[in-house]
Amino acid sequence: MPQQRTQRILTLALPIMGGMLSQSLLNLVDAILVGSLGETVLAGVGVGGYAIFMLSAMIAGLSSGVQSQVARRHGAKEFTLRALPLNAAILLALMVTLPLSFLGWFNSNWLIASINQTTKVQEVANSYFQWRIIGLLPIALTLSFRGYWHGIQKTGVYFRIIIFTHALNILLSIWLIHGGLGVAALGATGAALATSISITAGALVWGWLTWQSARPSGFLVKLPNFNLLWQTLRLAAPNSLQQFLFAVSYAVLFWFLGQISTASVAVGHVLVHLSLLLILPGVGLGMAAMTLVGNSLGENNQEEAHSWGWEGMRLAALI
Repeated sequence: MPQQRTQRILTLALPIMGGMLSQSLLNLVDAILVGSLGETVLAGVGVGGYAIFMLSAMIAGLSSGVQSQVARRHGAKEFTLRALPLNAAILLALMVTLPLSFLGWFNSNWLIASINQTTKVQEVANSYFQWRIIGLLPIALTLSFRGYWHGIQKTGVYFRIIIFTHALNILLSIWLIHGGLGVAALGATGAALATSISITAGALVWGWLTWQSARPSGFLVKLPNFNLLWQTLRLAAPNSLQQFLFAVSYAVLFWFLGQISTASVAVGHVLVHLSLLLILPGVGLGMAAMTLVGNSLGENNQEEAHSWGWEGMRLAALI
């Protein structure tokens, strides 16, 4: 029995870990591509990236908000109602990210200046931030779709789509950063544009796959009611707050590094991405455990739900 439980949670967790590992490796590849342009550009991309990290953290909870509800309905075999929380998350994503993107675009100078005081770094960071913020809605949609597919225990879909997204990002980054095929070299702006385009493409793939398979589960069949919107927001808000405070802590770190030198900011950008590799197993196991806990609660088996939480902690501690 313990071996079966371990196998089941790892079956769900390993694709999530793989996808997140590819994200961290992509961040390092971006650092290599942008780093060839000099420490000022690398520092600017780091500052702009963590400014985006703070804004995207505000909607990060959509994934867990959807996943926990979908997993519970899946466990209760309410298959025609599984996608309703996803509808609520998509509406919340539109309500939050559109005004947030607008405010971020027109207040980017203030936000960047609060993180770094070096004029040349600010110029790079501001341009990078503005071209990244146009991808905020696709990020929110991706998080929502990911929560649905994790909730129905199909985590391999996430792995395949994120590999596609990252491969496209690398190709576009090489092209747009350094130029070619009639396009001038765009530097850090090219890196931001490549990321936004690839994230948008990934969100479209998520949407197409979900449309193909989840319509019988209620996907985009009707507008969510207030109670469902509130339930999704209530579940998403704590995780979003946690992620936001986590992002702010890194912004504070970059403020301190900026007091030392531009080179310190550039090096910090690389080292932070390396350090984030260490938390990936825990995150993947946590997401897998969330699905299994929700399934067990849907089956009205609270003892089993409790056990899945401990199983996730045990594996995370061992790793």
